[in-house]
Amino acid sequence: LALVIIHETGELNSASCHDLGPTWNVFYRGKGPINWEVAKTTDFSDWKFDAHCNYHFNDLMRWFFARLHQDLVEYRDDAIQASYDKLSKYYCVELDYNSIMSKLIASIK
Repeated sequence: LALVIIHETGELNSASCHDLGPTWNVFYRGKGPINWEVAKTTDFSDWKFDAHCNYHFNDLMRWFFARLHQDLVEYRDDAIQASYDKLSKYYCVELDYNSIMSKLIASIK
């Protein structure tokens, strides 16, 4: 999930970084708008934005960022929770940590 507040709306983005398409413009570190594909190559060239080959790791990251988004909404005045439809679109609903961890542990044994 992108740790992004959508510019001008305050809504948290629920998409994974690897799901952001080439039409996304981003704002960060006082910069922007900058095309996401350009930002990845110029300012984040040493980061990896691909989905993990073990999809259980992706589920764990979705769970983590869903929790982080909840905390941001609670503690920041400028953050608005993404809608249920948007969270659902990116598989960020009904995530159970214990279930994810059990599957992840079983998959790496």
